[in-house]
Amino acid sequence: MSSLLYGLDDRPGPGRTLLYVLQWFGYMLANVAVVPLVVGPAFGLGPAEVAALSGRTFLITGAVSALQVLFGHHLPLVEAPAGIWWAVLIQLATVAGAGGFAHLGPALETAMIVTGAVTALLGFTGGIGRLIRGFTPAVTGTVLVLLALQLSGTFLKGVLGITAGHPQPDGALAAISTAVLGVVVAVTLYGPGLTRSFGVLAGLVVGAVLSAALGRLRPVAFGAWVGWPQPFAWGRPAFDAGVTLVAVVTGLVVLTNLVASLYALGQVVGRQPPERAYNRAAVLTGLADALAGVFPAVGYVPYTSSAGVVAMSGVAARRPFLWASLLFAALGFLPAVGALFASLPPAVGYAVTMASFSQILAFGLRDYARLRFTPRDVFVVGLAVLTGSGVMFLDPATFAGAPPILRNLLSNGLIVGLALAALFDHVILRERPPAPERALPRSGR
Repeated sequence: MSSLLYGLDDRPGPGRTLLYVLQWFGYMLANVAVVPLVVGPAFGLGPAEVAALSGRTFLITGAVSALQVLFGHHLPLVEAPAGIWWAVLIQLATVAGAGGFAHLGPALETAMIVTGAVTALLGFTGGIGRLIRGFTPAVTGTVLVLLALQLSGTFLKGVLGITAGHPQPDGALAAISTAVLGVVVAVTLYGPGLTRSFGVLAGLVVGAVLSAALGRLRPVAFGAWVGWPQPFAWGRPAFDAGVTLVAVVTGLVVLTNLVASLYALGQVVGRQPPERAYNRAAVLTGLADALAGVFPAVGYVPYTSSAGVVAMSGVAARRPFLWASLLFAALGFLPAVGALFASLPPAVGYAVTMASFSQILAFGLRDYARLRFTPRDVFVVGLAVLTGSGVMFLDPATFAGAPPILRNLLSNGLIVGLALAALFDHVILRERPPAPERALPRSGR
């Protein structure tokens, strides 16, 4: 606590509060604005639909972040779209193929609502602790490594400007993406102090400038200056057992990140949150996921990197964070803001995200570093990763003949790898506790 300028309950003066509000606002913008730029094109959404997705994402992010600090975990943690959700949704879109979003979109709306209900129920019943114990380093490491691998091809194609209608690299977009990637890495590694947390925002700015200079911006009509995000924008909700099951499993995996985020910030502020804080946080994360079904968006989780912002700035005060969250939610009612970001070419979003996901891969490798890599560990990790990554190379039509409830599971390398890692780690190759040592026989003396 002594290293913090302002603790959780402190109230900086008006001038400094404004500065810290802008700091949190910039952090939210840097980490959230890129999501629709990547997920939208993967779903085949046009610029206007990407702009609408941006508005819905801004609204849910700001609103739930504010609710968390007021009624949930009571910590300055940004609640925003989770990286693992990106991977799963993009994979589902890939399996659905061209024209498949007409079915996938409505199915995702229902799946997100169900996932939110399950997550909230775990929070209400206090089941978070029991669930998290199942996610050992072997399981979480496999999930994070496969997550990065699963999206690597999508990211590389996006950075090179390769699309279904343009199968060859686009030189101009590749040049813009390379510059953006360089800026993100440079600012993150070598920026002074707190500016390191704004590498993504700096990359977006550079991407916008270069895109404008090369005539690659896409004008987006946004209609009225103020508007309400449209509910069920992807169609009337429909139920698909396979999509719903994939979403629920993903939501449970994401809860490990929720626990890690609360623990990390507790370390920074010198005050670990009580168990009930984890349960309240899960309830509100469930609400965020349910809202992402009603107002279609990507699933949510508290961002662990928020703890890094607090550590670097020395400011844990709740009030600036609350105001920044409310301000960010207000962007959801300003269609012009979403249109501004949707005008960027998707290659810019892919470049920024590729830099960010290198950290996801590193987190997975760190989890593996916690293992002793006994012969048992080698088989648990090796078989899960090889099978999961192998599924990623299969033709999407491979499992077309499988029952609908299994089709989306079997074709998703991330889910297959997760299931195998958990099955090997906890059932098939479960590590037996060491046998008690026998006492040496007495010599009789």
